[in-house]
Amino acid sequence: MLTHNIVRQHSLPCQKLDFSLFFALDISYSLESENDSIVVCTVYRNNVEVKSFAERSVPPAGYVPGFLSMREFSPVFNLIEKVKKQFVPTLIVLDGCGRWHPYRAGLACYISLALGIPTIGVSKNYLQIEAKNMPIVETIDKHSVQDFFNALNSPENQPAGKLQYVERDGFPPFENHHMETYQDVSQLHFRSKDQSGKKRYYCSLGFQSQNEQELLNQVIAMKDTVLGAIRVADLSGRAVLGISGFKGQVEWI
Repeated sequence: MLTHNIVRQHSLPCQKLDFSLFFALDISYSLESENDSIVVCTVYRNNVEVKSFAERSVPPAGYVPGFLSMREFSPVFNLIEKVKKQFVPTLIVLDGCGRWHPYRAGLACYISLALGIPTIGVSKNYLQIEAKNMPIVETIDKHSVQDFFNALNSPENQPAGKLQYVERDGFPPFENHHMETYQDVSQLHFRSKDQSGKKRYYCSLGFQSQNEQELLNQVIAMKDTVLGAIRVADLSGRAVLGISGFKGQVEWI
């Protein structure tokens, strides 16, 4: 918990998100073996894709709900360090949670802390936690669904190691974007243009800032760029593994 306390208190004197040269990263896993994975870093300069770099990786650990950073930090960090020899990022966008996380410390927070660079965590699924011995409510009514903060604070879930991950596609409903705030943490919910507008993404900052709301407004303004970049990194990795027919080119590093 000491590490989580350090990460969740990580603060940067960031007054404005600089998208002039940013990285987008995602890891794709083989359908046959989770030990066969591809991490991709796509470089964008002035909102234009420059190049995608790929590297095969072996996850150092299996996936444990709420601890994606234990599994993906090393592969993501190592590829960033290699790409940085050619490009110096002003911002990093990656697949994973930022501060919107039960421990206020998702993968994006660890990367930001390690590199001292602002990050945005982009999750493809809304993170919810089911309290131990608490039945899942089969309804799309927001007020009837046990969200992960309620579960985190429930007596049944002490200590927090008893938390379980629950995916609920399509929760909560929104038109274009929606901001959800709990205490000092905000998360943006976006509906992308792909899949007939049905795909949703959830973004949060990977660091603390005194002007979080203004920075999130900048993310809203750059929504299509952010989601498009994550999508390219995702499809590039899956194409290498033969999971998608994406035609983008990647350079092995």
